[in-house]
Amino acid sequence: MQNLSIEECHEGHNLFSTDDGCILVQKGKTGVRGLLSPWHVFIDTCASYASMPNKNFLENVKLQERGLVGHSNVGSCGMDRAGQMGAIEKMWYNEGGVATIVPLKMLERIFPISYQSHKGMNPGTS
Repeated sequence: MQNLSIEECHEGHNLFSTDDGCILVQKGKTGVRGLLSPWHVFIDTCASYASMPNKNFLENVKLQERGLVGHSNVGSCGMDRAGQMGAIEKMWYNEGGVATIVPLKMLERIFPISYQSHKGMNPGTS
């Protein structure tokens, strides 16, 4: 893990490449709850389920017959409620989460998506 100076972030948010991968930095937020904007949805190519930390954005939130244990690089958490967010019929409510995550595969089943991956990340930068 590398230390990044938030002063290097000239926009409201920036994506930095590091030796360990990528880090998203967002200005003006403090505390774990404020790490990522509640208005942003992050598309994840490795995720197998959709989840969000803000129940106010979900409709028809219900206790599920079977819960879900989600695993990530920061640990595991259990979720027992899910609702609907737009065309996403099962969005898990992750009360302790810091971001809304949607798997790319899920979005591809709902919307026509095209992208070019042959240039790699940030193809316009040197």
